[in-house]
Amino acid sequence: MKRWYHDCITFTKNFMGMRRTKDEWVAPPKEKRLAEKQKEKEIKEHPLTVNEELSIAEMTQTLPKVDMHGEFAAAVPRLIDDVIAGNPNAVIRIITGKGSGVLMTETMKYLKIVQNRKNSKILGFRSESGSHGASFVVRVK
Repeated sequence: MKRWYHDCITFTKNFMGMRRTKDEWVAPPKEKRLAEKQKEKEIKEHPLTVNEELSIAEMTQTLPKVDMHGEFAAAVPRLIDDVIAGNPNAVIRIITGKGSGVLMTETMKYLKIVQNRKNSKILGFRSESGSHGASFVVRVK
C-alpha cells in the first residue's frame, strides 16, 4: 500500500512540473510560472486569424475533405455544399486535381460566390501552396 501511495505522489509531483532535488520537491521558479501563464493568456486573448488557420491547416493531413476526381463541373456546388453543411466550424480540404483545370476553375468560382453571400458559411479559402490549384483549404463558420 505504501509503495502505491508513493508512486501516486511521485507521479503527481512530476506531472505538476515539480522537480526533485536532495529529497525535496521544488516547484519551478516563480518567473517561469508567470511567463507560462502570460503565454497562455496571450493565446486566449488573440485567437488565430483565418489566414493563420488556413496556413496551419495546409500542413494537417487529417482534415475533412471532398475528393472531386472524376466528377463533372455541374456537381461542384452540390459537393461543396454537402461538405460545408457536414463540417460546421472546421477547416476542410477540397481536392480537385490538376487535369484540364475545369474543376479547379468551377470550384474557385463557386467558393467566391458562396463567400460573397450575405450570410456566408465560408470565412475564407485559398489554394494550397505547392498544389498548383489542385486543392483548396476552406474555413467554415
